[in-house]
Amino acid sequence: MLGQHKGNVKDTRIIGIDPSLRKTGICSIIDNKIETTLIEDGKHRGVTRLSILRRAFLKIINESKPDLAVMEGYSIGSINRPFDIGEWSGIIKVELFDRNIDLIVVSPMELKKFVVGKGVSGKRLVIANVAKKYGIAVKDDNLADAIGLAMIGKIYITRESKYRSELEVVRNLKKCVSTILTM
Repeated sequence: MLGQHKGNVKDTRIIGIDPSLRKTGICSIIDNKIETTLIEDGKHRGVTRLSILRRAFLKIINESKPDLAVMEGYSIGSINRPFDIGEWSGIIKVELFDRNIDLIVVSPMELKKFVVGKGVSGKRLVIANVAKKYGIAVKDDNLADAIGLAMIGKIYITRESKYRSELEVVRNLKKCVSTILTM
């Protein structure tokens, strides 16, 4: 259950998930090793796409066996097929739930504040700060977001960071029970 982790990230397997229909970014932290994966499908639509994404996601989950998942929540007011992304996010939540994997849902603004220091930031700035703060250079904003989400999970467990914005975001997540889906 969430909050029952040992306080040591080495003992906890964390996965950050930036759900997108074309490019879902995944970042795993296992034994303090960081690995990123991009699930891509720009060719298919509807249920076919959801099935392809689900199978790829399940392969990653079954291999990494995370204890904690941190996923970016919905971008309110988005015009990019919100019902489709909602279906994909729902599939992710159900698969995590069925495997008893704790889930923290983070808003896009909280993620940007965590990585950049302010809640309103462009994709390039997030990519640049991921490289600067965590030493991980990526070109894809979905991967940068997934790395930031995994780092939220790491600091959620360890409570250790030298950045005030990171600690503020984690403290707010711990206060707001509605953002946490315990299994």
